[in-house]
Amino acid sequence: MEASAIGAIISGSIAVSMISIAVFGLIYLKIEMHFLKFKLENHPLLIQKIEDVLAMICEKENLKVFYKTYDELNVNQPDENKRAYGKYIYTLDKEHEKEITRLRLEVESIEAKYGKPYDELCREAGLNVITKERFYLPRIVLCNDEAQRLGICSYYGTYFHELGHHFVHKELGEEHNTEENADKYAAKLVKEYLPHYFLLFFRFGFWYRENGAKLSQREKIRAFINYLRYLIEKRNKKVSQH
Repeated sequence: MEASAIGAIISGSIAVSMISIAVFGLIYLKIEMHFLKFKLENHPLLIQKIEDVLAMICEKENLKVFYKTYDELNVNQPDENKRAYGKYIYTLDKEHEKEITRLRLEVESIEAKYGKPYDELCREAGLNVITKERFYLPRIVLCNDEAQRLGICSYYGTYFHELGHHFVHKELGEEHNTEENADKYAAKLVKEYLPHYFLLFFRFGFWYRENGAKLSQREKIRAFINYLRYLIEKRNKKVSQH
């Protein structure tokens, strides 16, 4: 009888363990599917978090960002395979950079005096229009419709990539300013400045993870907990609006 009772207990424990494993496996699969199907476009709070981070980095680095159409951005590039959705524009001549900055301050002084944008003043005076963009070095130029063409994750990927070029140029020097190094710095920026749960989203995080922004198991658990906090924040904002 005792042997039968022990056998029954063992069998029951095994069954409970198997059910527990199956339940946890199902929960894990549902979580993975959630992040796999996650669409950033449906989460304005997260988009705002990204925008705030990008604005903070650009302000800290004294970087100005301008927007053009795809065709304007690639006006001098006839090869479709070499066309880009973003550019980091800079000069190796520090004296030229200082002169450009001096001219920009003069332009801003003229704008303040007449209360009109510089390009409008040029048109009124019958002069060749010089856009204010040219008075900023370094600067980033992005395609203003990439999000519509390729999706918002692609747009932010380009933004962080061009920022990556800036930091490679600044910290490693021109000889190391390659596309590969820009990608690595972009991934580094995402992991350093954005909440880590962004790296759990498949469409947003895949490219950055491939370029070095990997999370340890402990970081993944912490990221998931913070993501749950975000969902609570999102729900509370939704409730407060009603």
